[in-house]
Amino acid sequence: ACTLKDPSKLEVSKFQQISGFLKAVVGLLLGFFLSNSVQRWYNCTNGFLELFDAIRSLHMQLNALGVPKERIYLVLRYCIVSAHCLNNDLTESAMLLKERKE
Repeated sequence: ACTLKDPSKLEVSKFQQISGFLKAVVGLLLGFFLSNSVQRWYNCTNGFLELFDAIRSLHMQLNALGVPKERIYLVLRYCIVSAHCLNNDLTESAMLLKERKE
């Protein structure tokens, strides 16, 4: 181990400069991470909203075209199942590998 005979002669100003630099870098990296996370969340929620808008538009079009109610309900059930599948896939992709196996 490296020791000093007289610790009072140690210049701490250099450590303070490094500490200030590291604070700025960590703050900047944390800002980038938060920005990226919020952007990813926003894109995900927008994707779901677009999917449900498409389902609603399809429902209105099928009603306007006079498709029998049983067929409309079948198509809407498929649409909702696809949304659930998308939700499950996104949830699984966000899980850790160990959690997926359980």
